[in-house]
Formats: sequence, C-alpha cells, structure tokens
Amino acid sequence: MQTSIGMEISYLRSSPLFNLSLGSKELFHSNFLAWLFELYPRELGGALSRFLKDRSGDVAITNVLRELKNRDLTIHFGNGQELVIENKVKSLPYIEQLTLYSTDAQPHQNFVLLSLVPPPFSKDGRIDAGSATWTAITYADLASLLEGVRDDITDQYHASILADYIGFIRSMSAIFSSNAVKEDELFSEILSPYRNDTLSELHQIRIGDVYQKLRCEALAGILYKELGSEYPGRVHISAPVANRVADDIYVAHGMTNSIGLIEASCVIAPGLFLTIQVQGLSYRQMVQGYAGYGKDAKGVAERLRGQKLWFDFSNVGTGLKEYPRGEKPFNGYAGIDFYRSVTIPDDMTAKDVVRAIVADVRRIVTHRSEMSAAA
Repeated sequence: MQTSIGMEISYLRSSPLFNLSLGSKELFHSNFLAWLFELYPRELGGALSRFLKDRSGDVAITNVLRELKNRDLTIHFGNGQELVIENKVKSLPYIEQLTLYSTDAQPHQNFVLLSLVPPPFSKDGRIDAGSATWTAITYADLASLLEGVRDDITDQYHASILADYIGFIRSMSAIFSSNAVKEDELFSEILSPYRNDTLSELHQIRIGDVYQKLRCEALAGILYKELGSEYPGRVHISAPVANRVADDIYVAHGMTNSIGLIEASCVIAPGLFLTIQVQGLSYRQMVQGYAGYGKDAKGVAERLRGQKLWFDFSNVGTGLKEYPRGEKPFNGYAGIDFYRSVTIPDDMTAKDVVRAIVADVRRIVTHRSEMSAAA
C-alpha cells in the first residue's frame, strides 16, 4: 500500500508539467504564471485582486513584467495598482532580500511572497519588510486560487494544462508542507538518501535537492537561533565573504556535490575564518583563507593543530576516527580551505549536532586571542 507521499510522487511522475519544470524550477513557475496572467487578464486579475490595497475599478491585468529590478513578477492592473510577486521554490528569502525589493514602496504597490513552505518569519501570513508589508502565500494557496478560475478557462487545452499545473503544485505542497526539523530527529536520517526513504524517493524524481535545501535551511535556522541567543547582535546569515568582520559569527547553508550542508564561521583575522561545516554525515573543522591568505591558511591550520587550539572533536564524541587518516594532515578545497573531519555518530540527534557546533563556536570565541596569534 502506498504512503501518502508515495501517492504524491506517483502523481508527479505522471505530470507532464512537473517533468518540464525540472530544468529550472523557480524560473519555470514564474514563466508559467506570467503566461497564464497575460492570456487571461480579466479572470486572473479578479483572482489576484485580493492582494491589492485598492480593489475598486478595473482590476483586469494590463501588463506582466519579468525580472524588473530583480523582482520575479511585476503585474499592472487597470485601476493603477501594481503587484510584485517574489517566487521561491528551492529556498526562502531573507528579510534583507524582501526589504531590498520593497524599499521606497509606493502607495499603489502591493507585495506577495510565494513559497513552497511557509516562511518562519511571517506572522499570520504577513511580513513587515522595509517600507511595505508582504503577504505570504504558499503554493497550496496558489493552487486554491487557480482552482477558483479554472471553470472560467474555456479553451479546453489551456484548461487541461491548468488542471495539471494545479495538481502538481498541490502534490509538491503536500510533500513539502513543512521543512521543520524536530530536535529529537536522528541527524543520520535527515539528509542521507541511504537512511531517509523520503529523500531517496525524491531523488528518483529529481527533487531531492529541493528537500535537502529546505531541510538545511531549517537546520541553519535552528543554529542561528541558538547562536543568536548566546551572542546577540553578532550572528548573521550568509553575509558575503568580503563583508565579514572580526568577532562576528556567520551561519550559512547550501549544497555542493548534490549534498546539503550547514556551517558556522568565525572571523579571527581579516580574510581568515575558522569554520564548522556539516555536510551529510561529515562534521568538519576548517581553516579558510581569503583576501590575501590563500595557501597561507595551511600554515595557520598546522599551527592551530600543533597548539591543540583547533581540530578537536571532543564536542562531537570520544574515540571517533578522524579524517584524513595516516600522515596527510588535512583535506582541502581549492588550496585555501583545509579541514579535518569525523563521521557523525548514528545516535546523535539534530539537537546534539547543533549543540556541538555551538560548543565549537564557543571554543573559538573563548580562545580567539591565541588563535589570532597563530594567524
């Protein structure tokens, strides 16, 4: 007997539009919606008018623009109102991004965030950012909105395309109803396709990356909250390398080699970071050198290891095998990142891993002066 997720996956396998969307997930949806809004301006204008401050007069759509000022969709209405839609499928935006897009918002402008999972920072579906309030809706909400106009689409071919689209975004929404991570969830089952049946199935239909990115985002959110409570005002999300300053802490998430990762970095000198990175089941302590450090970061890594200031995994567990093995001191990336690692034990929960990262950040903060002297 199929599970509910198994049934949704079966639907997605059979959906032509879902399979066409895999080439460029967010771009596909924005382009499809732009096509639909332009082709049926009165029907969709009426449906979208619920997001307008002024719904009087003619609410038929008069123009749809793509990527105006980096905004995914900008929709103009006959009554002079304007609707900006920011579309997110594989990730959620940061408040800073929404603030940038709604800076100097005009009275006739309205803002909607469309996302696969509800953003954690919305309050009752509203987000205050910059000089505007955004309305947060999910793809499940979009499916209901489009269902309301489906009977108004008289072209049978277009109606069948719209029915397929509604069905596949509903299935996606059911699978990704939440990206939440339970603190007592075994970490080994969160991001490993060999331990997580859902992830394994999603990989088969080429959306395992969406699952991993959203789960990593949730983990990074937990880590950000924990670090922020201990170091208020000093913790940031995904700031560009060039903008990072000493004594601050930076949380990031992403993917490399099709495997999700989360990390926390501390700046111990301009362009020199100590980083805790978790990717799959690999827990890494790293020295990363930029802005002139380059390969000199290896010398810093050697001194920190020799002085027993870094590359100590006691916060993860005791008796763990460290990698690389043998005489090779470090693995590395691009000649500027050097690290050692251990495999996260099977019995560690998500909360345990976050606590280990926080404890390693605490170690860096406590011994920053000695670590900086080794730089």
